[in-house]
Amino acid sequence: MSPVLAHVLALFVVFSAGTSGAQRAAPDTWMSNASRVISPAVVATWIAEQQRSGAQRLEVLVLWRGRPAWFVGGTNSSRTWSAGRSGARESGERQGPIDHEASFGDVTLKLRFDPATRMAWVQGREVSLERANVVLVDDVDSPQHLNIVGTRQLDPELEGAPPRIELLLRRSPELIAFLRCETAVQNPVVQKVIEAIVCSAEPRR
Repeated sequence: MSPVLAHVLALFVVFSAGTSGAQRAAPDTWMSNASRVISPAVVATWIAEQQRSGAQRLEVLVLWRGRPAWFVGGTNSSRTWSAGRSGARESGERQGPIDHEASFGDVTLKLRFDPATRMAWVQGREVSLERANVVLVDDVDSPQHLNIVGTRQLDPELEGAPPRIELLLRRSPELIAFLRCETAVQNPVVQKVIEAIVCSAEPRR
């Protein structure tokens, strides 16, 4: 496998399985979190509650949109993510805030989420979710113009292990449109991977 292809696949495949930061929330449930490229212009970050039975429920999903292929290249060649929580928890209580951080190219994405209050902090900006579980962000690769477009609500039940976010987004034609799947990128390797494993989901009618 060529170094270029390995570099690109890491963005799409390694991050899709990135639940190794799972954190215990109760004897039979825990929180998992991950980030990965989801379209030519969007990276998805999600936090989900998982049960020992295998059931998974979305807590929050952030869709970070920028220019086509903003997540490739740049001076920062590393793509790392980490997660943690703060706040004490007694047995039976929900855990405190969860922090997730991921670097793509020159952009570092930061999400903090408090399951108890349904509050999120997206690049440090406070967002009240209430019943919503999706946050739309635009111009993520231009920090001075970064725009939190708004929040949306989706059926939180997830499929697949790790969760297949494409299947979740199929429930909303609006969110599929937000991905800009019709956009082509200049890097032919990236374009082939996108066509093969990312933007293949169609909205459910």
